[in-house]
Amino acid sequence: MNFQQPEDRHLAADGLTHAALVERARRAAEGLALLGVRSGSRLAVALPTCPESFVVTLACLRLDAVRISLPLGDHTGWVRHRIRSAGAHVVVTADSCLRDGQVVPVKAGLDQALSGCPDVRNVVVVSQQPRPVPWTPGRDLWWEELTGDDVAAAGGLRAGLTLEA
Repeated sequence: MNFQQPEDRHLAADGLTHAALVERARRAAEGLALLGVRSGSRLAVALPTCPESFVVTLACLRLDAVRISLPLGDHTGWVRHRIRSAGAHVVVTADSCLRDGQVVPVKAGLDQALSGCPDVRNVVVVSQQPRPVPWTPGRDLWWEELTGDDVAAAGGLRAGLTLEA
């Protein structure tokens, strides 16, 4: 199986400097911390090989959190078991990705797995393919909402998002 990212991605790996990567990791760590991710937390991640995947890994290092990688594709039962056994409260996922030229609806499959994971409070969605994606208000947010300039300027995430109690 060959997972690919689209050519028109806004975060091209070939234009990402070390300084930019470190800055994006800092922003991601700050956003994840607002969601309650801290030292020892488990962060479930369902991303193809893309810049955001590396940023999430670096953010986990900054927070001393544990990255739990999830498979992409049709593995609902196994993904549910992995999230529950890890005790993850936050998941970072792609909306979809390309595999062998076909679009794989990653978020839709993850949502099926999450039906048995009541402890997951937030799902952060990285846009990979411009298409409709299933959405759970109050739980789901876009990667850009977590890491963008407007988050830092506003001092937090958008209203109505369920944050750690």
